[in-house]
Amino acid sequence: IWNERQAREKQARSPKCEESGLVGIWQVMLSLGVTPKLSIEDALKMAFHRKKDDTSPLPQYLVSCSDYGMSHHDIIRAMDTLSSGRIAGRFFEFYPQRRVDIRY
Repeated sequence: IWNERQAREKQARSPKCEESGLVGIWQVMLSLGVTPKLSIEDALKMAFHRKKDDTSPLPQYLVSCSDYGMSHHDIIRAMDTLSSGRIAGRFFEFYPQRRVDIRY
């Protein structure tokens, strides 16, 4: 899709693993020519991104680790929000194996 120079210019970098869902959303938006309405830093503060609770006692910290990041519902909602409704998404379960028509 892009040559090497364009890929370097368009790539989004993620300093933390927990940001990978949002970085993926940024990559999709940039590849489709849609400018996100917020920065990654601002998007990380929104409700669709859950963080680890680094300051809590160990039991609560471990629970927060299992819930941090973004679910498939969060990714679809974030894509819709950050693109102002210009990009829609759907997820399909592929187990058990099934035939899925991905044409819209």
